[in-house]
Amino acid sequence: MITALTAICLTWQSNPNNKLDTALQTATGLQPIFVRMENQLFKKGGDFEAFCKANENTPRSKVSQQVLSTLKSNSNKDWEQIKSFVSEWEAKEQISDVQRFWIVNGFACDATAEACKALASRSDVSFVYLQTGPTGLRQHRQRRRNSEPSEANKAAMQKGFAEQKDDTDKPFSTNGLEIPWDIKQIQVDQVWEKEGITGKGTIVAINDGGAFQIPALESALWRNKQETLDGKDNDNNGYVDDIFGWDTAGQHGYVLGNPGVHHGTFCSAIVGGRPTSEKNLVTGVAPRSQLMLINGMGYIGGFEYALDNGADVFSMSYMFVNMEIGNYRGVFRLAAEHATAAGMLLCGGAGNFANSAPEGKQITIPKDIPCVLSAAGTKEDGSRPDFSSKGPVTWSGVKFYDDYPASKPLSKPDVSAPASGFPCWGMADAVRPAWKVIFQGKGNDVLVTGPQGNSFAGPHAGGVAALMFSANQEINPWQVKRIMEETCKDMGDPGRDFVHGAGVVQALEAVRKAKAMKF
Repeated sequence: MITALTAICLTWQSNPNNKLDTALQTATGLQPIFVRMENQLFKKGGDFEAFCKANENTPRSKVSQQVLSTLKSNSNKDWEQIKSFVSEWEAKEQISDVQRFWIVNGFACDATAEACKALASRSDVSFVYLQTGPTGLRQHRQRRRNSEPSEANKAAMQKGFAEQKDDTDKPFSTNGLEIPWDIKQIQVDQVWEKEGITGKGTIVAINDGGAFQIPALESALWRNKQETLDGKDNDNNGYVDDIFGWDTAGQHGYVLGNPGVHHGTFCSAIVGGRPTSEKNLVTGVAPRSQLMLINGMGYIGGFEYALDNGADVFSMSYMFVNMEIGNYRGVFRLAAEHATAAGMLLCGGAGNFANSAPEGKQITIPKDIPCVLSAAGTKEDGSRPDFSSKGPVTWSGVKFYDDYPASKPLSKPDVSAPASGFPCWGMADAVRPAWKVIFQGKGNDVLVTGPQGNSFAGPHAGGVAALMFSANQEINPWQVKRIMEETCKDMGDPGRDFVHGAGVVQALEAVRKAKAMKF
């Protein structure tokens, strides 16, 4: 049975300002806010770690089931208590555009200072945040950005729906297969050959801008088999035409063929790219995993969609650098901790800001969250690219999470993985002059070298996580992260450091240790 944490109640003074971001106390007009309810699975920094320790011997299936049930129950119960109060302020036109969430028990909306103070005065509300930063960080604003998919978008989805294949039961062999250096550097080819683990049975959510439909990804795409491309919500899950995933910004399922989605195509092919009939080369770390496409950056609703649809890994291709978001960081940390406890590993590149952001500010939301696996970069010779962000990370002065001060910072990045110089699948009509085309398919697909960035280190680590889940479906995400760090090849100064993390990922030992875990 899952072990529950005993919640530690927070005592507040009667003044609601203690539960209100300072800028909201005197704000004029409607402001974008996030209301965090009191009833959370984890109330403060350290609760997640205590939960992991208490459930170290509990299989992921049991942990996930209980956590998801608790999160959704908490959200529904508290909404029933507060919804009439919210409606009263909506009638006064002092609250508008309400969007509920369960990954963090609360809701986002626009509200006046008076409404914010009224919310903060309630005993069932623990804090009212100002949603600072760009629109992409504002949880309810993304929902309003409904965008009509382009004709190219629609055509790509129709083609993908008609031609999508499933190769998960097809044997995978390295005989005669061309294997790039990045796969070898992190020992993935040895996992395939010695352990026979290829990612089968795992789903990796690629949180990026969508992907091109290319032969290397035809069999890689996750498919919602309950849904048909007909403009209806066939499976009644609240999402229309979510065949291959969901666009959280546009609020539609058209995630194939978006303009400018080279980046998402690269990342998808790093995790799950297959050899094609024309080119017997594999780019995918987990070539039998399935890829769920999640568009829209910084939207915690993406976690909800991925968890509801069985994702094991959530690979994030974004970071918000050179901006201060204050206490609002805590919303993202709580969402990440809840998602991890619910059974999904969150990961991504540590950033490309070593030359453009000050020390201690180069790794930010969401890669600065303790439970998120952040990957720095390596080149073919094992050296660090000069752009690769360095740690450390601090959490000083963040409401509920003042647990990593400058005197005892959080060690980030966590691991290192290839970030440049390897072949990437893309589209010929979007190749940049600085890239080198090494193979041209009969269609519009090409293999190129030249793209670089820690956005590609993240999917390498995410692919290895998929291999570990494939080897042992009951291993928990925090255990995957820990084992991956424990089995790294050390780089730089002895031991973990703020440049390379624990070192270069070594998939073979990581998979073997994951496979050996018993519950």
